[in-house]
Amino acid sequence: LWLDVNCLSGNYLWGRFSHHHSAKGPIKTTPITFISRNHLDLWQHYRKPGSPEDLSHGAQDIWNYLTENGASFYNQIVQDLQMLKVKAEEALAELVSFGLVTSDSFTGLRALLVPDKFKISHSRRRRKAIFNLDEAGRWSIIPNVSDEESLTPETLKQTANILLRRYGVIFRKLVDREKSLPPWRELVRTFRLMEARGEIRGGRFVSGVWGEQYALKEAVAQLRKVTKAPKTGKLVIISATDPINLTGIITPGNRVPAQINNRILYLDGEPVAVKAGKEVSFMHTPDKAEEWKWHHALVQRDISPKLKAYLGRGNF
Repeated sequence: LWLDVNCLSGNYLWGRFSHHHSAKGPIKTTPITFISRNHLDLWQHYRKPGSPEDLSHGAQDIWNYLTENGASFYNQIVQDLQMLKVKAEEALAELVSFGLVTSDSFTGLRALLVPDKFKISHSRRRRKAIFNLDEAGRWSIIPNVSDEESLTPETLKQTANILLRRYGVIFRKLVDREKSLPPWRELVRTFRLMEARGEIRGGRFVSGVWGEQYALKEAVAQLRKVTKAPKTGKLVIISATDPINLTGIITPGNRVPAQINNRILYLDGEPVAVKAGKEVSFMHTPDKAEEWKWHHALVQRDISPKLKAYLGRGNF
């Protein structure tokens, strides 16, 4: 609901901003980006959509239609092009996978991703469609930046500030995991200039990470505070798809794949156990009491009944 409200209000836009030619339709691992419309001009510089020339015939028809008519509703597209709904759905899925189109509501992507058997809610009184392309709002082309426009120092500085606000401390390994960004060699010149002006701090803030590091002044103060704080034994579990999953980047060990069923358990901010698929593994050897507690914390799930149909009961 929150995603729909923010998209329908026009505050945010969703779409695929990095395209791979091997992908022909949106799948559950498709990277989808949410962009504040206030910053759309900035992120369009880093957008890498697929070529409309590589589209199938049906997708090309819808692409041409949206180019000529602008934002249009799903039923309007189907009616004017005289397409079967199943063919129109496949064509829109292809356009989304190429990073070429978006819809007013996030419901449009849900309807393309969720298997048909989970789109219908079976109640005692009636069968109700939960996700429907008819309710996705208008479909439109994601605008492109002119080929003549190039990265400017101001654009790079704006990008650097966004990364600093996102992480507090920034270094090459964090930038490398981001999608559709300029090379580190471009950004590091901007960070050096910002440090020389006294806007940010440079130094060694995260141990075990090589290369230059830069941080917001307030982030440095917060790091010192956290370092001195006493440990409380607090357990925190996150999904591996959470952007804060930085295992193997700022913490020892291997990367935990960003898949919906994978989870990570932290003890006082340090990863101690991982659930990957159906297997639970421990990064530290716990005693019997801790092992049961950690295992139970990882496997238990509290899912709202309204989300169960969308998640496909753990299969999606």
